[in-house]
Amino acid sequence: MISFREGRHILAGTPATLNSLLSLHQLQPITKTALRIARERFSELMGLPGRFSAFVTIFPDQAGSVRRLVQGNKSILEVPISHFSHSGKIQDTILLTEHLADASIAKQMAYIYRSDAKLPFIPISCELRCGGGSNLGVTIAQLSAAQDRLCVVIVDSDKKSPKGACGNTLKSVRREHKKAGPSPLIELCVLDCKEMENALPDGFYADAYGADVNHQEGPTFLKNLSNNGAEDLRDFVDIKEGLSLKGIFSLSRGSPDFNFWHSNVGTLAQSTPFAGQHDPNCLRLQSCQNPGACRCWFVKPNNTDILGKASAVFGRWRPDQWACLNGRQKEIWLKVGRVVFEWSSGWTFYAS
Repeated sequence: MISFREGRHILAGTPATLNSLLSLHQLQPITKTALRIARERFSELMGLPGRFSAFVTIFPDQAGSVRRLVQGNKSILEVPISHFSHSGKIQDTILLTEHLADASIAKQMAYIYRSDAKLPFIPISCELRCGGGSNLGVTIAQLSAAQDRLCVVIVDSDKKSPKGACGNTLKSVRREHKKAGPSPLIELCVLDCKEMENALPDGFYADAYGADVNHQEGPTFLKNLSNNGAEDLRDFVDIKEGLSLKGIFSLSRGSPDFNFWHSNVGTLAQSTPFAGQHDPNCLRLQSCQNPGACRCWFVKPNNTDILGKASAVFGRWRPDQWACLNGRQKEIWLKVGRVVFEWSSGWTFYAS
């Protein structure tokens, strides 16, 4: 009741259950008001589980444990009433990422999903929290041991290519998540791209860096990859560190990463604004001929605070500017956004 009254979570029940609770004389007036609102909006509230792929059911068991059931495409948390032993267990869902900027973007993804799902009346209620890269696994272990709060963890894959190995942070997160058995209260969501920067739409890069003389070629390169249908390259190019022929040649020969990038050199060359500066001998000899000053860049490094800029840019975008979110980036946004939205759906208690 407290979580529903405070707008932290949605509460729904059958009229019979709600009427039974309303008959209890021990309940405070404000609690009964919350129950009456849930009863009055029964049709609206009880229809939501059919539109959600994840939700919680509460059962009157004083000795049971929290468990997760998978029924088709539904993930159902079954929680005994005894679990709610103190108010800390009904606080906002934790949205945990490596850095707060990642969490801010993930929450924006939830707003985009909410709009796409045509559920604008449901607020998103979550606490943004960061684990700091290598400490992310430690934070998950602590949350898992506490078994107090719902938590969504968004993690970069840090892969260099679609079939490449995942990064150390994700390995640590998976290890801690599985150590004592995955906590049913924690939902792990891994990005289907290298990192959060790859999920940002081309329109953002044009907006934030199109007039930046030090980085304006980057937006052109990313847009060209999208236009050329090279979405897999767009997903895994290292936007922060850049990509060059020297970098490709430095990968382990025969590895999934080398094979992927080496086989796509032609598409990279068609997409980069720097093609005219490349040394033809590098590709012919399959090695960098200018190791001290590489000329064969496809996209140069961008060491600015990309995600911080994205948070600021998205904060001022008009609804029509989101039309640039399409194709592969939109797929990623809707997938992540759905997870965050469904695990963080709040409620406007006094909504009519």
